[in-house]
Amino acid sequence: MVQEAISAGVGPAGLHRRELDAHVIGGLEEFGAVSGLARDAFSPGLLPGLGGVAYQLLRMHPGCDLPTVLLPHA
Repeated sequence: MVQEAISAGVGPAGLHRRELDAHVIGGLEEFGAVSGLARDAFSPGLLPGLGGVAYQLLRMHPGCDLPTVLLPHA
């Protein structure tokens, strides 16, 4: 969804996909994967838990063809 917003010109000004990906990976390296099941963190979503974290990490790869669960048509 982030890439779709950036491509459509509706993402935040100055936001680039590479920087956002680096921030996500850096957060995982520093804090580990946070799951509502592991640290009592509320995590609303369609793929809660560490399975959702893994799915999104796979989707970050430029050659990935996994669909987004938030945009069924994409």
